[in-house]
Amino acid sequence: MTNANPTARPRVLFLAYLFPPTGGGGVQRSLKFVKYLPDAGWDPVVLTVKPISYYVYDRSLLDELPPGIHIERTGSLDPLRMSAVLMRDGKRAAAAGRVQHGVYSTGSTAVSWYRRVRPYVFFPDTQIGWIPFAVRRGLQLIKRHRPSVIYSPGAPYSSAIAANLLSRLSGLPYVVDFRDGWTDDSYQIVPTELHRSAHRSLEGLVVTGAAGVCVYGKWLGDRLAERYPQSASRIVEITNGFDPADLSDVAPAPKPDGVRRIVYSGSLFPHHRDALKAVLRGVLRLSEQQRRTLEVLFVGQAFDGASHEVAAAGLSDTVRFLGYLPHARALSYLLSADASLLLVRSGDLASVTGKVFELLAAKRPILAAVEPEGECARILRLACADRWIAAPNDSEAIAARMRDLFEANCPALDAAAVDQFSRVRQTRTLASMFDTAIA
Repeated sequence: MTNANPTARPRVLFLAYLFPPTGGGGVQRSLKFVKYLPDAGWDPVVLTVKPISYYVYDRSLLDELPPGIHIERTGSLDPLRMSAVLMRDGKRAAAAGRVQHGVYSTGSTAVSWYRRVRPYVFFPDTQIGWIPFAVRRGLQLIKRHRPSVIYSPGAPYSSAIAANLLSRLSGLPYVVDFRDGWTDDSYQIVPTELHRSAHRSLEGLVVTGAAGVCVYGKWLGDRLAERYPQSASRIVEITNGFDPADLSDVAPAPKPDGVRRIVYSGSLFPHHRDALKAVLRGVLRLSEQQRRTLEVLFVGQAFDGASHEVAAAGLSDTVRFLGYLPHARALSYLLSADASLLLVRSGDLASVTGKVFELLAAKRPILAAVEPEGECARILRLACADRWIAAPNDSEAIAARMRDLFEANCPALDAAAVDQFSRVRQTRTLASMFDTAIA
């Protein structure tokens, strides 16, 4: 199937399991691409899932989309969708605008067992139950809207498989976006060598069948090119980025006089525990006077026990957790900061959290507890924002960077160096990949 009217604006079938009102950092990349694709000459038709049981909802994100964006939602047999149906959380979550519940927020025995057996039972991921629904509805949308290309974020992997199947059934080319990698994802749990081999086979099927492969970091592009040389010319790096419009109408949150505020914005996961402890030890290495005028705020979901770590360090008066906030309000705290805080787990050289770009957009200096030779550090160097980097397990270096930061009076970042990571520019690059795919 091809676009019946070659003179019309081309359309892209945008296959995204995670899409607003689902919130969190993993949604932003898809949201911003959909927002700016019409300006880049492509009209997106979004195919996503109905409300799922997820750790956070943010219905305000839908307000960012331009009028006329078609969004189609399907059912699914995956656990997140089924738990929303069984518990009727989905409708309440969408009505409330955000929610904190479900498999991510409880430590029950049932959930513990679920997490333990999940990698064995659900392959390639828990969203496999969405594939038949996505393929069936996708074919209907292709017939109705006549898109020229299919796009899928690579997370979850099931959406990439659905894109491959839709391409085979319709004849349309597809572009896959490996936002977090697949077999190179350091956070992926692979229980057996059989699972590992199967993941590699599916990755190869998706990569070699794609008309374009988008990667978030150069290291991932290099690995995929080495593994699949026949696809090397079709691999394009598009880092995560920031939306300039997000900050245009946001006023900084109030801040007490004489206080130095450091803000961490984003989810704090269990794998951040050691980095958090190193930061807390770094704060304890400051003088009493420096601690008295310091305020460290964590804006976003935090893992169970994070507040206990702070209390055990005796820093409850200095370090506070504000929980998840709507995006605009979270940004207001980021803009009120003298500096922002970035955490990556020790030894992680590959991950680049999307939040690093939002921190760049705020143009506040970044206290980065990241591996100095990792991808996050590379991005900070490109943005001329690498002055305050310390290894995530080096509390002494973290304290030293904090002191240096305050002594330098928290200088702002260079706007020209930061603007290369604008979502507007990146969407144009994605649109050019679509142009190439249909050429």
